[in-house]
Amino acid sequence: VALSGNYAYVGDYTNGLAVVNISDPGNPTYVTRYATLGSANGVSIVGTYAYVADSTHGLSIINISNPASPTYVGGYDTPVNSYQVEVLGDYAYVSDDTNGVVVLDISNPSSPSLYTTYSTKVSSIWLTISGDYLYVADTENGLEIINIAR
Repeated sequence: VALSGNYAYVGDYTNGLAVVNISDPGNPTYVTRYATLGSANGVSIVGTYAYVADSTHGLSIINISNPASPTYVGGYDTPVNSYQVEVLGDYAYVSDDTNGVVVLDISNPSSPSLYTTYSTKVSSIWLTISGDYLYVADTENGLEIINIAR
């Protein structure tokens, strides 16, 4: 789940990206969904874009400037299955199962490109960024911490 304004954007697996109006927290209302090509897992919102870890289809970038009518902008098909995405500046950090972490240059959202990869010991599933560090949870070794300072 990622929040932006009065909306929650939910990675709803095979149902894609769900948009829910949360302006009345006691009565959230379904707005729409965007059917992604894969299975929507993690979601990160920056500005008018939703970055969706889309399982077998890597990263999908969706324009959410009109929450009632999200539109596809671009994407990048990672080698394995993406689970989580975090965005920092012009880069999207995507956990990509046994491939580790794929870092994409998203300065042009309609055409993201590979910047680099970080190999993890086993399968990278969840990740988060704090300061200059990327924290990655993998399925066997627990937590890996990667310095991402440029």
